[in-house]
This record gives sequence, structure tokens and C-alpha cells, in this order.
Amino acid sequence: MKTTKLALASATCMISLGLLAPTAAHAAPAPFTESQPTVEPTVAAEQPASTASLPIAAGDYWVSSYFGPRVPSSLGSGTFHDAIDLAADDGVSIYAIADGVVSRVVEPSGATGAGIIVVEHGTHDGKVLEALYAHMWEPSKHVTVGDRVVAGQQIAEVGASGIANGPHLHLKVMLDGVDVDPLPVLEALGLDVLGGASYVRPHTAAPELATSMHSHGRLAVRASADFASDLVTVLAPNSSYSVRTGPGTNGFAEVVLADGATGWAWIGNIGSDYYALDTPPTVDEAQVGASERTAGTQWRMPDGATRYLRDLPSYVPGENDVLVLADSGHTLVATGRTFPGGWEEFTINGVIGWLVSNITMTAIEDEPTDPEQPTDPEQPTDPEQPTDPEQPTDPDEPTDPDEPTDPEEPTDPEEPTDSNGPVTPEEPPAPVEPEQPVVTDVKKGAVTGDPLSGSNAGLLGLGALLLAGAGAAAAALIRRRIEA
Repeated sequence: MKTTKLALASATCMISLGLLAPTAAHAAPAPFTESQPTVEPTVAAEQPASTASLPIAAGDYWVSSYFGPRVPSSLGSGTFHDAIDLAADDGVSIYAIADGVVSRVVEPSGATGAGIIVVEHGTHDGKVLEALYAHMWEPSKHVTVGDRVVAGQQIAEVGASGIANGPHLHLKVMLDGVDVDPLPVLEALGLDVLGGASYVRPHTAAPELATSMHSHGRLAVRASADFASDLVTVLAPNSSYSVRTGPGTNGFAEVVLADGATGWAWIGNIGSDYYALDTPPTVDEAQVGASERTAGTQWRMPDGATRYLRDLPSYVPGENDVLVLADSGHTLVATGRTFPGGWEEFTINGVIGWLVSNITMTAIEDEPTDPEQPTDPEQPTDPEQPTDPEQPTDPDEPTDPDEPTDPEEPTDPEEPTDSNGPVTPEEPPAPVEPEQPVVTDVKKGAVTGDPLSGSNAGLLGLGALLLAGAGAAAAALIRRRIEA
């Protein structure tokens, strides 16, 4: 086993951490000094119990960042640092700061997930003391969950997994689950972290408002510190803005835009005050495929499901800000585009983005596009224009046949009228049997019986008149001859 010189506090300055049961508060040990002796353990398990150890051997690290508000130095580094950073060469050994039990081991994942080891180190001032060691490449190489470790035992090597500018140990200390400044606690354990460093970066208070920040991808600015809140705006890549330093709220930091407007942005997507991107991230169109959902079709997620609609189809901070927190209450309009990894492009409330669509969605069908326009063919499209044929189309124009269509319209002077309305025409004379001769009243000059039609009766009447006239002329000629 590789041996490393460790700067340890003397036995008289060691305190009990109460690993198995809480103990009363202990007096703080004398501070560590370089003049105190060092020991060289050959087997970590053989070290005495209830000791304390620097997390990295003295002289092998330098202090690069402190606990508290800070100006983000890199994408996703945040506006508040919950630990102390000890920069060291990649592969340098990391040691347990005290006796304890390993409670968590997290392997690195992607570009943002750091390797993590969490050790419960008993109690301190009556509170459960936990230490989180982060950024290792292989956190499970030396320990696993449930392992008991002792102070000074190697548990990992320095790495740069997750969000990191370079290899370093991110050491976070928690008391009853609350993040606290590690330096006072380590000092109470007899560990002089600053004294053991080869270099200590000056600790200057961060300004309340960090200016000259730059967005990497599109930065979603919301009305409140919640992914479900409304968007104030979406900044284009390389837009300038300011951010308020500090722990933020619910994982969001307050930002101040160039026009003075304020909003909230997810801390993981807060950019850097050092540089802007020469080439903002975009979708690799060569990898875009066709979706089984037709562009323009509408879909709904099942109850209880949520998905983040992101800027780009990736999980890299700054390149995939959450634009909408979608749930079953949102209508998703498909664009017909997909991307490897289960990503699919949708539009929600006019915002276009990508989400992982590995859930069963229901197509929205047979819903009227406008609830004020009924689609029932039995219902009129306009309540002021009835379509019932039994109803008049205009109440001012009655269709009753017993009523005149327009009382102001003059009647035809050639038509007989009555003060009570139009006169009903007389019934035509009854037809005469065909066997009976047609009898003509010469005095009246009309046909009294016509078996055919009105026109034929007129002709017959005319012939009777002509015969009567011829007879009268013959009688007059006979009288003249007699008188002569």
C-alpha cells in the first residue's frame, strides 16, 4: 500500500466523534502547528481511533475557493459555494478527515455529474457531522456504502469529474444536514487546512451583484424561482446580464437584465464572468430524424407525468436551459423532429424546444378549435339567423297568406278589391253533358253550356251571333219584296 506522510494532531488534542452514539460537546483541541510531529501510517486501519486527518497531505494542495457567495467563474459553478476547494494534481490521494461510515457513493455521470463520496463522521457539537468529498473519477475504487473508515484512510484520488475547471477536492461539511463553512469545523477537529496548503488564494468578499455575465446557450429568465413560472424573456447566447450572488432561492439566482428588468434563472445555467462563447451551441441537424408524430398534431402527457422542455437536446448546463416545465395540463404540438437519445421537438404555448418523450402520450382529437363556434349541424351557426323553415327569416315580413306582403303597396287597379281584402273570383259554370246541344242566348251573347273549354265556347257564341244576323237580313229582304 502506498504510504503518505499525514499531518496529524497529537493524541492529547484529539476529540471523540461519537460515531455510534451522541456524546456531550467536547472542548476544542489546541490548534495544529507545523512543529507538531507527523506519523507515517503503513496500514490505514491500524491508525488509532478518534483521530483527525487533513483530506490531502500537507503541501500537496492549495486553497482555490472558499465557502460563501461568489462570482461564477465557470458555467454552472453557481453564485454560492457550499464547500472549500483544494486544488491538487490529478490522482493525488484523498483521506477521510475522521472516523466514520460511508453512507453514499455516486459514480460520475455525463458532463455534470461529479463522483461523490459521503461519510458520516459521528457528531460534532451534538449534531450529526457529514463530509462530502467530490470530483473523483472512481469514487467506488476504495470504498463502498456501509464501509467503516478511520481518519487518514485513503478513500479516493483527486479528479475533475462533473463541473470543474481542473482537478481538485470539493470538501463540503454538513451538520444535521445543513451546509456549514468547513474551516471552523475542521479547525475544531485540530486541522489547519490553510496552514497545510502550498498556496492560499486571498479570500475577498464577493460583490452583491456580479456584472458582465454572459449567457452560453439561451438563458430562460422567469417571473419567479420556479420552473413552472412564466417566462419573462429568453436571452440569446452571449447576452450580457448581471446576477445577484448568494445562495439564491430554490436553485435559482436573481438576474438583472440590461434594461433593468429582473427575473430568476436556474443557477446551473448561469454563465461566466470571464468569457463569452465564440460559437454558441446549436442542434446538429445531421442527426435530426423524423418523428412518428405528424407535424402539427397535438398531444397530452398522462396525469402525474412531467418533462422539461429544453433549449437543446442535451443535458450540458448552459446549452439546454429549461424553457417549460410540461405536465398533463399542457398541449404539446409536435414538429415532427427527433434527436438521438429519445429527444423529440415540441411547441408548448408558443415556445419551441426538446424533451425526452419516453412516455405514452395521448393524441388530442375531436376538440373544437373555438368553443364559441359549435360544430353540431343541427344547431344554427348564428343565433340571430334561424334556419328553421317554419320560422320567418324577418319578423317584419310576415309570410301568412291571409296577410298582404306589404300593406303600403298599392293594389292593381284592374283587380277588384274589397275593403276586407281581395275579392275571391266566382266559380266557373258547371259543364254540360256532351250529348246535350249547346244553347246560345242571343240576347246575352254568351254560351250557357260548354263541354269543352272557354275558348271553344267563345267560338260557338260568335257563330250563333253570325247566324242570327244572317236571318235578320233575309227577313228584311222578303218584306221589301212583298211591299214592292
